[in-house]
Amino acid sequence: MNAIEFTGVSKWFGRRSALLEVSFALPRGSALGLLGPNGAGKTTALRLLLGFTAATEGSVRLRGLSPEDPESRIAVAYLPERLRLPQRMTVVSFLRMHGTLAGHALGKPQALR
Repeated sequence: MNAIEFTGVSKWFGRRSALLEVSFALPRGSALGLLGPNGAGKTTALRLLLGFTAATEGSVRLRGLSPEDPESRIAVAYLPERLRLPQRMTVVSFLRMHGTLAGHALGKPQALR
């Protein structure tokens, strides 16, 4: 099983494409760097991978699971440049998510209630 899989992934914001038919697989135990100029789609790819937003086309898998599945994100850390509330999340669910991620980082993987 691959750690990450993007298969024909496109993400559109109105008439503007952020990603267009991106496909790659990252085997478990590998490292990945996303390089490119501003606007190349690096942050969009990470947001898709973490389930913060959905692909317009194609599929994204994290450890063989949909990014929407909380099990896919166990032991995954993400530190955004700017902390923003994803549009589809409530403030409470956003705080729970960050509390859970912090717990994993501290070796205490328990969701906050």
